[in-house]
Amino acid sequence: MKTRVLSKGTVDVVCVHGFLGEPDDWQPLAAALGAPYAVRALALPGHGSPAVKDFESAVHQLAAELRKRPGAHLVGYSMGGRLALAAAVRSGVVVASLTVISASPGLETGLARADRARSDDRLADKLDRRGLAAFVRDWYAQPLFASLSRRPALLRDLLARRARGRAAPIAAALRALTVGRQPPLWPKLHALRPPALFMAGDSDAAYRDALARAAALSPRARLLIVPDAGHLPHLERPSFTGAQIRRFLETQR
Repeated sequence: MKTRVLSKGTVDVVCVHGFLGEPDDWQPLAAALGAPYAVRALALPGHGSPAVKDFESAVHQLAAELRKRPGAHLVGYSMGGRLALAAAVRSGVVVASLTVISASPGLETGLARADRARSDDRLADKLDRRGLAAFVRDWYAQPLFASLSRRPALLRDLLARRARGRAAPIAAALRALTVGRQPPLWPKLHALRPPALFMAGDSDAAYRDALARAAALSPRARLLIVPDAGHLPHLERPSFTGAQIRRFLETQR
């Protein structure tokens, strides 16, 4: 995975963005953390890093990056949060802590996974047909991102930045990394070793509830609900979320 160094320091923080995102999404977090943290943001497959054939391959790549920085703090959002959680519970990599933002441990039934895989395949086909700019407009018009209506400047920025990539590799990433083709991580949560912070926006009901359940199942995890935020709390409330993550990381030093 390609890496962008956002800040230099002695304590490694490895961040993984979400679908349609980019490493620079973590610039506000890097600024909030400040010294002594070295924030390294990884590009997801298809988003600046080479494509992968499936979720397992992406987890393997992330684990390989983490082995270069043993004891790093790991932060992931949405699709990147699912990869981060999988790497922490299944790859044997030791991380100092795990922060998961707006990400589900997966779908528990084969039927639900099959339905979601078909749905995401249709979205990927639509992306290939219509191009990235049109797809991005539709993507952020979903109810999942309704809270962005209260932040028009952020929405305009997202629409502009997300339309700059290439449609084909991003569509391929959606097909490969869909939660519909991800093994569910719920049965593994009892084995999650590092301290974990699970974060969700207060208006993001589905992910808030999923992460509340995940925190209850994990031996060293806690849930933090971000007020006045939806599915993008680290971008909607960057100062608040950055301060909370810094406080969490400081308790692990």
